[in-house]
Amino acid sequence: MKEENTKLYSVFSYFFGKSIVELPYSIIYPTILSAMVYWACNLNYDEVSRYLYFLAIMLIMSFNGDGIGMLIGSLFSDPKTAISVAPMFLGPFVFFSGFLANNA
Repeated sequence: MKEENTKLYSVFSYFFGKSIVELPYSIIYPTILSAMVYWACNLNYDEVSRYLYFLAIMLIMSFNGDGIGMLIGSLFSDPKTAISVAPMFLGPFVFFSGFLANNA
């Protein structure tokens, strides 16, 4: 990138600008998804506060996923390497999230 080589902006300004540009997408898509999933699964639709709590959790997970994606993308210069290493970063999240817990 020509702008990066000539030092026109810092890493913080690039990260902040990229985050601001992606913010509407990080809010709109999880909102649409949570609206469909919440009522399609018949999750206690009589109280709006519970839906808002569900939506807040979905938005936090979306921001977290975006952050992890940016972290992995910034660690490696080659996209193929980043894609192949990403499961090693995400594996511990799956292992310790409780999905694999023994319910017996």
